[in-house]
Order: sequence, then C-alpha cells, then structure tokens
Amino acid sequence: MKWTEYVVEYFIISIYLCSYYKQVNSLENGLLRQPPMGWLTWQRFRCVTDCDAFPDTCISEKLIRTQAQM
Repeated sequence: MKWTEYVVEYFIISIYLCSYYKQVNSLENGLLRQPPMGWLTWQRFRCVTDCDAFPDTCISEKLIRTQAQM
C-alpha cells in the first residue's frame, strides 16, 4: 500500500470513531435533548403570583393576552 492509502484509511477510521463516541456520550435519562418549544410564562416572570403586590407582572389571563397581542 502507498502512504496515501494509509492516510485515507486513517481518516475514515477516525471519522467513524468520532461519530461513535458522540453516540455513546449522550445521556439516556428520559430528559429531552432539545428545549421545549413555546413561550414559558413561569420562566419569564419567575412565578410571581402575588397579584396584590405586583399587578402588572402577576401571572394571569390578562398578562398572557397582553403578551400575545404584542
């Protein structure tokens, strides 16, 4: 074999091993691999539920409708 054939074989084997490592490295713990789609009100407003103290940022139907109209 010529040295170029060795280089090509080495390259193909290294790509195969790298792709195999990535598959083995991923977790199978039941969690999603991608974030959920959509707008998360509890993430944006940090679960503020005290409507008397914070009427503008309280999680309510009014707030969600206002955000949907923007």
